[in-house]
Amino acid sequence: MKNIYTHSFPSRQSVWSASLPLLLQLLLRCRLPAAPQIVMYPEKPAKWGQLNTLICLADGFYPPHITMRWKRNSEPVTDEVNITEFCMKQDHSYQRFTYLSFIPNPGDMYSCHVEHDGLQDPTTVFWEPEVPEEQSGPWTVICIVGIILGIISAVVAVILLIKERKRLQPLASRDKYRVQGLCL
Repeated sequence: MKNIYTHSFPSRQSVWSASLPLLLQLLLRCRLPAAPQIVMYPEKPAKWGQLNTLICLADGFYPPHITMRWKRNSEPVTDEVNITEFCMKQDHSYQRFTYLSFIPNPGDMYSCHVEHDGLQDPTTVFWEPEVPEEQSGPWTVICIVGIILGIISAVVAVILLIKERKRLQPLASRDKYRVQGLCL
């Protein structure tokens, strides 16, 4: 008699490979919120009055729900602001950038305000432009070289004057006796 109830079952490997993505998604949904690391920096070194871009990075957070806002001198800024989409990293955490185009001026203070479920309280990161002073121009170098040459010339002149006095001193004492001899 033939067995008419033949049924093939899938192998264990095919069951695991088919269900692994589903298990991974379930685990990620059950994951506790992870707080973002927040960093703010300029795109290029700041120079007074020159257009630049401030970058605020929130990195390593989960879930992908985050609020990032800019402020200039404690006032909200919405113009010239861009924000990226969420970017998933290999560890399944996320990162997101926001950009602010700005022109640095003395006394300005910029901040990036971040709210996320992984943070106990909203976090604010501050940045203040630190613009290096202008580099010395050629006139400054010329002045310094002139001062140094003047000092060297003065020292050489004093040394030559002292040597000349020492050379003339014996002659002056001889002439003194000669003059005394004539007067006697």
